[in-house]
Amino acid sequence: MFELPGRPDFWNIGYPLFGILVYLSAPICIAFISYGIIRRIKLWKIGTKTLEDKKYLKRISRFSKEISIGLLTHKKFSRKRHMYPTIMHLSIFWGFLILFIATTIGAIEFNFHKYFGIIFPTAPYRVELGLIWDIGGIIATIGIGMAVWRRYVIKPSRLNTMLDDTMILSILSLLILSGFILEGLRIGATELNPSSDLYNPVNAKWSIIGWLFAKFLILIKIPTPIMEILHKSFWWSHAILFTAGLSYGAIKFSHISHMYITPLNMFFRSFRKTGELKPMGNFENLESFGARSLKDFSWNELMAYDSCTNCGRCEEMCPAWNTGKPLSPRKVMQDMRKHMEDNLISSNSAITDEIIEEEVVWSCLTCGACIDICPVNINQVDTIVELRRYLTLEKTSIPDSAQTVLENIEQRGHPWKGTEYSRTSWMDGLNIKTIDEHPKAEILFWVGCTGSMTERGIESTRSMAKVLQKAGIDFAVLGNKETCTGDPARRMGNEYLFQMKAQENISTFETYSIKKIITTCPHCFNNIKNEYPQLGGNYEVQHYTSFVGELIKEGKLNPKIAFNSKKFTYHDSCYLGRHNELISEPRKIISSISGLNFVEIENNKNQSACCGAGGGRIWMEEKGKKINHKRIEDFIETGADTLLVSCGFCVQMMDEGIASNNKIKGKNTMDLITLLDKST
Repeated sequence: MFELPGRPDFWNIGYPLFGILVYLSAPICIAFISYGIIRRIKLWKIGTKTLEDKKYLKRISRFSKEISIGLLTHKKFSRKRHMYPTIMHLSIFWGFLILFIATTIGAIEFNFHKYFGIIFPTAPYRVELGLIWDIGGIIATIGIGMAVWRRYVIKPSRLNTMLDDTMILSILSLLILSGFILEGLRIGATELNPSSDLYNPVNAKWSIIGWLFAKFLILIKIPTPIMEILHKSFWWSHAILFTAGLSYGAIKFSHISHMYITPLNMFFRSFRKTGELKPMGNFENLESFGARSLKDFSWNELMAYDSCTNCGRCEEMCPAWNTGKPLSPRKVMQDMRKHMEDNLISSNSAITDEIIEEEVVWSCLTCGACIDICPVNINQVDTIVELRRYLTLEKTSIPDSAQTVLENIEQRGHPWKGTEYSRTSWMDGLNIKTIDEHPKAEILFWVGCTGSMTERGIESTRSMAKVLQKAGIDFAVLGNKETCTGDPARRMGNEYLFQMKAQENISTFETYSIKKIITTCPHCFNNIKNEYPQLGGNYEVQHYTSFVGELIKEGKLNPKIAFNSKKFTYHDSCYLGRHNELISEPRKIISSISGLNFVEIENNKNQSACCGAGGGRIWMEEKGKKINHKRIEDFIETGADTLLVSCGFCVQMMDEGIASNNKIKGKNTMDLITLLDKST
């Protein structure tokens, strides 16, 4: 009969009398994990709202892709500024995964052979596989060492869970160390012991780390009987430590628990794009507006708070936090989690009265940097906007400047109080047709409030119109029939005003049978493309960076003027790049302009730093260091003369930042469409 090669399973332990007891660790761990999850489910059930969109088959498909690509490669960690923690986490993850596979395969080989007489495919190679299993242990050891160095030597300020980290790292370190010592004791007492029936020094060398431990034990002359006693002690200690570690994570709901809560959050999270806010539904059917207490959230939103590992990456990327504002997305999540734990019996406390200060809520720019960097796919912006909705619609507690903007949108159809321009001022001398004059136009050019009501916005709008004319595009504009999309109102929490303006625009689109829309404003683009469908408005919407890029590719535009005397860089708008993934499109336009001297700015593409205008913040007073001033510092470091942008808000914020900096001269901001207009 075929005998399994290599080490005998349960050597020195005794099977089945004692060896079979180790299999109890699995049901014990499962029981504790189940107990921990059941406890948390009771907390999640405080939330009374249901899952936005079930679509379980679609969820399974998405989850499978994310597990196979994102989780196994730690894609969210793999950022330029996060390479050290990326390598650290990957080492710990893959190291322990390999060890888990080794343990699982070993159990399968043994039980298949003993009880079914089946030779598992890996069984003939179990000696050689010992090298792979030891490499897994080495990788895990490297990861643990990096984690210890990071937490106790480097000490990043955003890591503030020292006690829990110490406990977890201690458990993981002891598991690895005891495993290697176990292997060394077995090899020393058998495969390197000439008096043993299992003497086989060739086999021993395949388990390289265990072999080294064994050689050391022999060197210091540990007697074989002592090795056997120590082996038995370490064997049970190792099994107990493994069981206790997972049980600790389940009971305390520590960082270890993210191993099973993170996949749940990934599976149940929303299908919405990051720039698409959560719909409130029909106002006539709502009993309350926004989130006053925990019960006003959905159960999966409360579950997301539990999936937060308190890693602080969102805090590190948050433009508000980085300029001294009170908002820390990490703290919001942790405060919500603690509040949930404190309110299992009673959950009626007003969150903005006792838990999260209003100033924190109003500091958010909805830029999505926190969502993009979060390794466990939490949407922090959803929580903050829900709190804003409560403050705006229920409590009527809103900054005065924000209230003025909302009144302007409601009464004038745009947020720009005191503007001397009308919706059609920009059209002077351009021979632009309105939709009434040309109702069968192929494309509607959506101008937007900033594009028609501000001086710099008008410059970009006129450039866009001229580029369309040069390319021979059949388009028209709404003119005075255009009104605010409602984007500022929605991000300030006034969902009612947003829906009112959105329905007004949707009605206009239906009247003129509008199907295709292009716009220069990333906020209007995001609003109409991603949020109007919530209200039944479905259209083909393009930002000019993608539309004009197609025109260049088709040869309808041929940029040819060289700018040899100046250096350019490009700032990615949050609502264009990060929220809607239009990153390569503007760069293709830039690369199409002959002779352009271009250099990338620090913090670019989907990791671009916010200009400070989003979430309605462009109209609100800002305390402390201004976010746009910090971004201008990035611009200065490039050595470029001109900062290119593709957003009317960004133009204004960068203009102000340059004007406020007394150390720079001769630098300016330009919309990319204006540059293209000058180049064709």
